[in-house]
Amino acid sequence: MHLEIITIEIITIYCVCDDFLKSKGHQGHDQTQMTSAEVMTTLLVA
Repeated sequence: MHLEIITIEIITIYCVCDDFLKSKGHQGHDQTQMTSAEVMTTLLVA
């Protein structure tokens, strides 16, 4: 149960980061293996 809550929180953080970047018109580089939203989420969750 606790793990499910943490997972939902991480997904929510990712969605907020992704929506924020999209609203600013950010476009990632074509050769990256992680999206900018994934990097931001990792930094915020770690």
